[in-house]
Order: sequence, then C-alpha cells, then structure tokens
Amino acid sequence: MNDSTQELGINLTGVIKSIVLDVIHEQSKIKADVEELSRAGSKWSTTEINKLRSEYATAIAIIAQLHSRSPGGIHSQLAHMDDLRY
Repeated sequence: MNDSTQELGINLTGVIKSIVLDVIHEQSKIKADVEELSRAGSKWSTTEINKLRSEYATAIAIIAQLHSRSPGGIHSQLAHMDDLRY
C-alpha cells in the first residue's frame, strides 16, 4: 500500500468513526429530549414530539445496521478503526 492510499484509508476511517459517534451521541440526545417532553407534559405539539421520535428511530436503525455489519458490534468496529490508524 502506498503512502497516499494509506493516508486516504486513515482519513476515511476517521470520518466514518466520527459519523458513527455523532449518530450515537444524537440518538442519546433525542432519546433524552423525548423522555423529558413526555414527563413534563410539554407544550410541544404531537407533531414535534413525533418528529423527535422518528429521528430517534432513524438513529437507532443506523446504529443497528452498523452493529449488524460488525462481528463484535459497533464498539469492536470502532476499536478496529483505531487500530487501523497506527
């Protein structure tokens, strides 16, 4: 593997890892928002709450898809991506 190919692989690995971590982080924030709105009897409309629930479901689906593609799950895949950097 030449240097530019290896550098591209490292850059792509970093981008993919960043996307995965962003999705996991957003999923956690959306879940917390939905739970808080449900508990607080928020003045948000049902449409707004359903939009958050839909975003949460989408994030879960993305995480599940990524998880299913890795024998050790997402965390194993992320650790493997770290190994590829060195």
